[in-house]
Amino acid sequence: MLGFTSYRIENIKKLTDSAIEMRFEIPPKPDGTPSDLGLACSGSMMFLTKGGILGAPLIRKYTPLDCKQVGYHDYLIKIYPDGRGTQWIAGLKVGDTVSMREHPKKDIDVVAGGRPIFMVAGGSGIAPMIQILNHFRRDTSKFPSLTLYFGGMTEQDLYYKELIDELAAKHADKLKVVYSVEKPSETWNGSKGYTNVELIQSMLPAQDSNPLIIVSGPPRMMVEMVGEKKLKKQGVLGGLFGKIGYTRKNIWTLW
Repeated sequence: MLGFTSYRIENIKKLTDSAIEMRFEIPPKPDGTPSDLGLACSGSMMFLTKGGILGAPLIRKYTPLDCKQVGYHDYLIKIYPDGRGTQWIAGLKVGDTVSMREHPKKDIDVVAGGRPIFMVAGGSGIAPMIQILNHFRRDTSKFPSLTLYFGGMTEQDLYYKELIDELAAKHADKLKVVYSVEKPSETWNGSKGYTNVELIQSMLPAQDSNPLIIVSGPPRMMVEMVGEKKLKKQGVLGGLFGKIGYTRKNIWTLW
């Protein structure tokens, strides 16, 4: 399809029974030097998948885990039992190719203006936050502060927790992380609930600091945090953040 480029799968890593990480090769430049995707931090890609009605192609949006990876790009893929596009992806193997292109939507610059960043993620919605954290890891001076609330159904759904914990320990002066689990094991000693509204509200930066709030997760979390989606776009800001008094200029939603 016009505008799409085929990328070869280099590796597939199983994260859980319903989630995988896929690595795709990036061909070198004509002079042989390694190349990246040329994305801004907050950029995403559109995958051209199969599984539509009568075999029609489907387009699915995924966020690379790092906007500046050289020679390859990695993705967290959640596999849904009834997901037509993801079932096709689940059947791919190393050496197969997927056609993709940069998402045309111009996303925001997460470091513009030096605003404090508050991230709310659920399950595989952590992928855009990992991209931001990788950007933070390269140059912490661009970020005055980051706070991450990460909810999952179980502890196993807290993807990349080891990486997140490592960054939080190394940069405790700038990065604060809280996890919450809906169906915890007996050994879990953290917060409980997928979206612990009281906990999220207690973690928010002061409104007069003009924070950037980024929300990414399953539909029920999104509705609870920001309200309903209208015509494939964020509608009037509702949910928790609308009730508190935040406006659209503070909120970046990733449905």
